[in-house]
Amino acid sequence: MQVNQPKGGTVEATTPRYDTIVIRGAKGSVVPKEVDGGEVVSWSRGHEMAAMFALEEFVEDLAAGDCSYPAFIAVRAQKVLDLMNLRRDHGWNADELLANTADQECKKCSGARGASNV
Repeated sequence: MQVNQPKGGTVEATTPRYDTIVIRGAKGSVVPKEVDGGEVVSWSRGHEMAAMFALEEFVEDLAAGDCSYPAFIAVRAQKVLDLMNLRRDHGWNADELLANTADQECKKCSGARGASNV
């Protein structure tokens, strides 16, 4: 899906398009720097997602408290899951969203502290 497409004239997206290419049976480990005139900017080794699912399942168990670890570990595990889900939905922009949310929370805390000191 392309966003920010002009309404008239030549349709040319202003948001870059990213394609995923899956290669099976490669003999080497060299990643090409260019494909079909486009720059290769990201890649993942095969089956990385399968490994992530196992880790995510473990973190979900921690977040649910299904373990003998202290409660603060469950809280941190839940924060990790929240970040993973945010990145799935928004990509790396999730970090910026979190920073903005943190700034808003700090402003709320500052305002509350200022009011209680009066």
